[in-house]
Amino acid sequence: MNNDEIKLNLLILGKTGTGKSSLLNSLVGKQVEETGIGKPVTKRGIFPHETSIGGKDVVIYDSWGLEVDKSQEWEKIIKNELEQRGVDKDIKDWFHSVTYCIQAGGNRIEDFDKKIIKQFTDKKYNVVIALTKSDQISEEKTIEFINIIKKETNVETVISVSAAPEKTRFMTETPEPFGLSEYQDAILASWKKIFLDRVPISIIERLKKYVMDKGKFELNYKFKDCNTIGDNFQDIVLNEFQKLIEEEANRYLQEYIGKYYNIYVDIMSLNVHLFRTYHPKMAFPFMPFPTVGVLIATTITAPTIADILFKLIAQQVRSLFAKKIKEDTIEEIAKLLYEKLSDKDRENYIRETLNKVLDDIDNITLNNQ
Repeated sequence: MNNDEIKLNLLILGKTGTGKSSLLNSLVGKQVEETGIGKPVTKRGIFPHETSIGGKDVVIYDSWGLEVDKSQEWEKIIKNELEQRGVDKDIKDWFHSVTYCIQAGGNRIEDFDKKIIKQFTDKKYNVVIALTKSDQISEEKTIEFINIIKKETNVETVISVSAAPEKTRFMTETPEPFGLSEYQDAILASWKKIFLDRVPISIIERLKKYVMDKGKFELNYKFKDCNTIGDNFQDIVLNEFQKLIEEEANRYLQEYIGKYYNIYVDIMSLNVHLFRTYHPKMAFPFMPFPTVGVLIATTITAPTIADILFKLIAQQVRSLFAKKIKEDTIEEIAKLLYEKLSDKDRENYIRETLNKVLDDIDNITLNNQ
């Protein structure tokens, strides 16, 4: 699948009655079909609604409402869903934003909610908690409840939102919705954090697989007629591995950044849609986004990432081979590379470098609007 075919995947979950449907309908700007695509009336699960927001095709995933009395069943459903969207899967299949709805009015968060949220955070998903129906409680109680939620879930982003406030008998007019713009901003920030948390792990896992599969095969084929290469055998093989890994790392990085940007643009378009929906009389200057090619050419530092990433590994591998004889096999070197690729320092280095690239994308995109 090429970048143009990527669709924004938004997941919105919450217990029955939390106002999840109102929030979902506010995002889309119309009533979302209750049963989703082919959703049978008697089956529980997470289902897609294919729709559009601001002219962009998106897929919104939701359920009818999580049920506390069936907590084990729901945990299993979500576990299976997350396995289908692991870091080893294509980024187009990930959830690009995860929202969990909790209704305002309580002063505690249930264990059921905490368990479901933890399933996502354990898989490196950044969860946005929407404190729905916030028009029904005071600002003081809202702040108090938000602090409780943050403390008990370790979720940083909790947005107070009222997507469809109701007029009471003491009101002369129906209140305006609020919190939707802040919620959209949270979605954008959430996607960036999901990308940064998951992509370094995904790149390393892909490089490990490449080393043990195609890389090892290519070098075995290349040296199949060489009975001996001399005392520099390890360095020669290692240098060949370096070339292969650098090439693959560059390709992966450009692929990921291109896909990040396409999803980023969809979320930015969502912001335009929400702004125009709730402030239709206000002008909103909107310029086309720069192309992904322009951004990659401007921001990407993939050769530097790949080169430093490999040098961190090569030094360790060479030291392990220092006292070994030249007959050590390509298989052994590949295994050592496989092991050395899995390291928090390397993961964090990719993350820090990608963060700089994404900051550049943010700045270039905003400056071009």
